Amino acid sequence: LKGWDTSRDVLIYPPPAGPYVVETKAKFYRHVDNVVVRYSTITTDPVGTFEYASPDGSFEPAVFCETIYKEGRVWPFNSTLSFDSETITNCTNITYPWNSDYEENFHLPRFLSREISFDELIRATISFSLKALYVTKTNQGMFSECYKYHLSVVYDNSRHDGVIGIKMHLIPSSVHCRKNVTNVVSRATYTLRQCLNGLTIATCALSALLCARSLYRARELMRKTSKFFTEHLRRQLSWKDKMDFIDFWFIVIIIDDALLIAGSAVKIQIEERLVPSLMYNACSVLLGCGCLMCWCGLLRYLGYFKVYNILILTLKKSIPNVMRFLLCTLLIFSGYVVCGWVVIGPHHIKFRTLSTSAECLFSIINGDDIFATFAMLFDGKDLVVWYFAQLYMYSFVILFVYVVVSLFVAIFVDAYETIRDAQTGEEELTVMWSFISESADESASACRSDDDLDKL
Repeated sequence: LKGWDTSRDVLIYPPPAGPYVVETKAKFYRHVDNVVVRYSTITTDPVGTFEYASPDGSFEPAVFCETIYKEGRVWPFNSTLSFDSETITNCTNITYPWNSDYEENFHLPRFLSREISFDELIRATISFSLKALYVTKTNQGMFSECYKYHLSVVYDNSRHDGVIGIKMHLIPSSVHCRKNVTNVVSRATYTLRQCLNGLTIATCALSALLCARSLYRARELMRKTSKFFTEHLRRQLSWKDKMDFIDFWFIVIIIDDALLIAGSAVKIQIEERLVPSLMYNACSVLLGCGCLMCWCGLLRYLGYFKVYNILILTLKKSIPNVMRFLLCTLLIFSGYVVCGWVVIGPHHIKFRTLSTSAECLFSIINGDDIFATFAMLFDGKDLVVWYFAQLYMYSFVILFVYVVVSLFVAIFVDAYETIRDAQTGEEELTVMWSFISESADESASACRSDDDLDKL
């Protein structure tokens, strides 16, 4: 891409440079010419290994397509325009003869034998395909990956606002590599890594099976207990009593094991080159989520300690209230997001889209970049919008930073105090736990009576 700077590849917000566009016809033609010429020398100029996507590696012409209105004429002097909204797409193979003067001689209007009508132009695209080979030398051996890239450079003039936006879309696909590598390093590390993957799958499968068996036994015990209360005590178990039979940590462990099994299976296939390495993203998501749930599952064992158990019970008790609170908060937050996008979006870079509006407001809740957001507000050329923006920002900060966050913390504090008071005082027992308590008292009384008889 002509004039592309590496700073555009660095994710900085706000971006250090403006949008990547061309403003004149000459710049547009120079940009297209540059893409075509660079494509013609892609096998010789770059440091990397690139080839054309044809079966024998010979030059394969790029395709230039333009989407235009069937008819479009503009007369700015009297504010008149004539358009046929029907669109037409014309594609042409750029079969310009390659020679040493290619770079100096190629010019798009000369090749097309016509000028492009920018009043009619909606979108122009240059498409081509490339093959690339990547070789990596590590202590474990030499690894090679082969890809086929489908690239499209898109010139978007759909808004007809005086600038043409430029984007490059790249769709990679993995292809088979034909390898002939000598002096390959020992496969011991590779074999050990595959054995570790297999051991992970076997261990997780056994863990999931044991947890499923425990859940099944708990369900059977719940069914028998419910039947006993119905037939002998003429009472129904409450939903809370039934949930006491289910250990939700087992469900978390089963989900965790399933994620780790799936992730390890994908990793084995990637190592064996049975699936394209593009599956790395799916593999990393599966293994990452599995590790996250695995570490969260360690909280179960902290529950055996009294001090940590209070914290875990606090989280458990506060979750229903937190979910209700977040639902109400989400409705108000969504209103602020849409309002900011509609009103402030045309004037502020952080509110240009719904997603950036939500990200900006969420950052403000966490105390990030508040002053910069205020400082970037426009200078008040439109007083109505300026006053609205000030009211909007101040009301959001007061409502969410001071009120909503404080209420959110209060929910956890209230749950903690409730759990602490319940452990020091008497807790109201459910039907099942009342029955268990009475049975325990009767057993203790019977034991005391037997001891008294022995003394006599």
